[in-house]
Amino acid sequence: MKVVLSYSCIALFSCFTILGRCSKPALFYFYDPHSNIKIEKTDSINWQPYQEGQSLKFGYNSNGTAWCKLVLPSSFELRQNYWVFDNIHLDSLVIYSNKKIYQILGDRTQQHSPFLNVQAISLSNLPQGEKVVLIAAVKKQWTHLDFIMTLEKAESIYSNSNFRLALYFSFIGFALLLLILTVYIYISTRRIWYLLYILYSAMGLLYLSVNLGILRNFVFRDFIYFSEVRIYTSCYWFILLGLFLSETLELKKNQPGLNRTFNLIQSLVFGFSLYCLLCLGFGWDKALSYSTKGIFFLFFINILLILLGIYKSIQQKHPLAIYIVISFLPHIFWGLSLIFDLAGFIKEPIKIDWINWIVMYEMVFFGWVLIKEYIEAFRKNKKLQEQIIHDEKRALLSIEKARLKERQQISELLHDKIGIDIARTIHALELGQKEKTKAYLFELGKDIRNLSHTILPKELEDGALWSAIGLQIEIIRSQGEGIKVSLETYDFPQHLDKELAKSLYLIIIELIQNAIKHSFATLLRIELFGYPDVLVFTVSDNGKGFDSKNKEGFGLQTIKRRVKEFSGEFEITSTLEEGTSALITIPRI
Repeated sequence: MKVVLSYSCIALFSCFTILGRCSKPALFYFYDPHSNIKIEKTDSINWQPYQEGQSLKFGYNSNGTAWCKLVLPSSFELRQNYWVFDNIHLDSLVIYSNKKIYQILGDRTQQHSPFLNVQAISLSNLPQGEKVVLIAAVKKQWTHLDFIMTLEKAESIYSNSNFRLALYFSFIGFALLLLILTVYIYISTRRIWYLLYILYSAMGLLYLSVNLGILRNFVFRDFIYFSEVRIYTSCYWFILLGLFLSETLELKKNQPGLNRTFNLIQSLVFGFSLYCLLCLGFGWDKALSYSTKGIFFLFFINILLILLGIYKSIQQKHPLAIYIVISFLPHIFWGLSLIFDLAGFIKEPIKIDWINWIVMYEMVFFGWVLIKEYIEAFRKNKKLQEQIIHDEKRALLSIEKARLKERQQISELLHDKIGIDIARTIHALELGQKEKTKAYLFELGKDIRNLSHTILPKELEDGALWSAIGLQIEIIRSQGEGIKVSLETYDFPQHLDKELAKSLYLIIIELIQNAIKHSFATLLRIELFGYPDVLVFTVSDNGKGFDSKNKEGFGLQTIKRRVKEFSGEFEITSTLEEGTSALITIPRI
């Protein structure tokens, strides 16, 4: 009796165990690399058990089919449940029930998943209260086939899908605002890196819209080539990103060798992408496989070059290098993990969905950096404009003071010399001293003539600069200023443009007056050189000199202004107790 009872308990326990196992859904998979198996022969497949949430990766394939089977016990609640495939970019997903087509989804079909973020098959229409077996034929050509299967409630999928949708449209609004501001900045500045950011962002928005299924589900519902659009937009997006980083880090100026290599790799990536399109159009499977692997290899080289450029830019203390590091590091980790996964070096890469977050992060961060740089540049330009206005006011004030100084000099000459001569002449006339009066009048005329020549000799009307300077030297000699003045000319033209001659005359007179009144020089040498392209003037003395770095009077400021009017250059050097030398260079028209 005890033995019979024991066997009964064991049998009952086994039945409960089997029933317990059968009360849970079961998942299986099988990969057919050549798509030789039809739905009618799936009973003979050696199905492999699948752990829910397990990542299936079948790699690059040209004509393979991944078969998946879902066994639902009669006790399983079918309502509000979905069989979910997490990859929304599968080419086709054909679901069979009792070896008849139950549902079709996928990029290469006209059918749509009810959710934004996953391919989901509703279980609500299946017969309730009996065992159900569903078989799925999953295909994805030209790229890697990978996905994860789960059973989920509608509420959970809707929640995730709505979150992505809300996040996408929030981001789109913010990104478009950044783009509008960047377009305005580009129109204002015409700087190439703003244009590259606009193109890079536009391509990123297109990729994001395809990758999240927005365009597929809401805009172009009948378009069946989104897999290709997704691949090539990501390719060109990465190329534009690289060009944008190259321009931002100024590789052409700071690292020309690296920049040439970088541009060569970018050109190869672009060429390979066009070749892949050709292979895709003609169905060249093997060539397409090799080209795809070549592009991923070039992507790897591209990332290494960008890292090298960032490293060297940090060494050169480029102001934007740290921003590039902060913004580009997530992209580097994602890109390297994807490449290493495709090469078989790692088993668990960063999930593909991360690229959505990376695109959003980079666009917002780069947009913020560019706008920040523009605002800082705007502030600097405003300060520079204020400084220019301030300098112009100072220049006008200096000019006015120089004019007052010239008027004062004329006034002193009139008072000290002409005034005395007139008073002396009148006194002689009152005394009836005709001979003295005549002599005084002759001397007064001579002084007036010398004064007029001092102010602006008539020779300048003909542009005879060195003749006018020669007359001024004669006046200085006749006045006995105690200074020896020499004038030398070397191939210097006899006649110049009238306005140029007048300005140069006033400049040289100012330098002569400085040497006499301030430097107390005893020797003064003036040299005029005529070259095919330029005119050169030097005025040097042996006076006491001055500190040319810290002292610059109104006279020197006026000289600089006049030289600048003729696109010339003015340089003055002076050493205390050793003298002063001025060099003026004027382009010859």
